[in-house]
Amino acid sequence: MINVDGFRQKSAKLRGLKFSYLEWVAEDSPPVVLLHGLQSHAHSWDVLASALQSEYRVIALDQRGHGDTAWPDPPTNTTADFVYDVLALAEHLGIARFVLMGLSMGAHNALAIAIRHPEFVDKLVSVDVPASPNLLYDPEVRNRLVNVQRDFSSIEEMVADARDTYPFATDEMIRHRMEHNAYQLSSGRLTLKYSPDAPKSWNPDDLSEEIALIQCPTLIVRGGESEVLSAGQAQSMADAIPSSHFITIKGAGHSVPMDKPEEFEAAVREFLAD
Repeated sequence: MINVDGFRQKSAKLRGLKFSYLEWVAEDSPPVVLLHGLQSHAHSWDVLASALQSEYRVIALDQRGHGDTAWPDPPTNTTADFVYDVLALAEHLGIARFVLMGLSMGAHNALAIAIRHPEFVDKLVSVDVPASPNLLYDPEVRNRLVNVQRDFSSIEEMVADARDTYPFATDEMIRHRMEHNAYQLSSGRLTLKYSPDAPKSWNPDDLSEEIALIQCPTLIVRGGESEVLSAGQAQSMADAIPSSHFITIKGAGHSVPMDKPEEFEAAVREFLAD
């Protein structure tokens, strides 16, 4: 079992929506804000957050339509929606500047914040997303994201279903992810803890012409087996962003922090220590 003691789950009304977030508090320590991916939740950062909690004030947000945060009705999932949610959380927490880290959809949102609101971001870690998430415009990819199984009899069934999606992660990491991605229905069966509208209605901006505006030190992370971010795309992003570089974590797919948690932590620590 993964030990993730030390966090507190909190909630706040932000921009008319009830948000849930996890907080690991190291008093008077630099804040780090973590943003999860499109089919995920704040607990996907538990391993990293637990490792950093003695040195940083770590905040992991359940973004709109995910985890224990409310589902917007009607569904509004533009880049601007996600950006202003994070800024509202920062205001609520009283943090003016922070390290910002995101994976996939969360990385896209983090890039957009660093571009459009650079005054908030000390350092940026963008994990496995291109500046233009063009894969999402592929009908086959969109169909795969939308038409996922959402009805399960047990956590074991959820874990078995997820193994094909996360072929590079251990069963322990998959189980932890699915335990926190499960919502029990009145029938006793389980469903996924994110809105089915989230992948349907996500409408990310093309940031490829804007990323050169990023001012803060930036680490771009790519999973060596990723089909989402190519080495060429990662290098192009690093070339465009001043004070940036990219690394590839071997043996990881798209979900780098879950696939190779120790290697990912080491890369993050080295970047934050510079």
